[in-house]
Amino acid sequence: MKSAQVLRIFLLLVLLVVFSGCLIYETVEYQVRLNSDGKSGTIVITYSNIQSSSDDVKKQDEDFQELLDKWKGDKYLLERMNDGVYIKKRDLKLSNGTLVWREVGIFADVHKMNNGISYDDTTRISLAKDEGVLETNGVVLLSKDSTVVIWPPHTRDFEMKVRNLDFKPTSHFADKFRQLMKKKK
Repeated sequence: MKSAQVLRIFLLLVLLVVFSGCLIYETVEYQVRLNSDGKSGTIVITYSNIQSSSDDVKKQDEDFQELLDKWKGDKYLLERMNDGVYIKKRDLKLSNGTLVWREVGIFADVHKMNNGISYDDTTRISLAKDEGVLETNGVVLLSKDSTVVIWPPHTRDFEMKVRNLDFKPTSHFADKFRQLMKKKK
């Protein structure tokens, strides 16, 4: 399997693990850094303006609780370990009036984590139609119906910030989080 396909699958798995169900976000930023051994490294993922996609208040409350469980619970850590990533740090905080999730993880072997990925080849990520690149250290190729980000062979640092172009929040997670933090004081 080509590295582009595997990296795309890896990023999708990351999204599914963190934001399954009805959790949505306005932007997501990825930073993958391979160490000099070309196998181990770090991954930093930041989701900004986290919300529920549901219009139903009860479902929004369930989605908010799911997010809190991922933030404080051990189940999420075990899920990420099964993906080959040891989460060293995870934060949920308010920033500029929005709710932001940030996690920092390490991995021992990118090949095990990503089913034999080879970063010695050109790496390509194709984005969905509802995604737009805000920032990257790769090269962005735009066409009528797709966006592709490309990094040259032997790249060790991959950075990309993506915006969900269809983002339409219906919940108020920042307000819920602010109220939760006031109660804890």
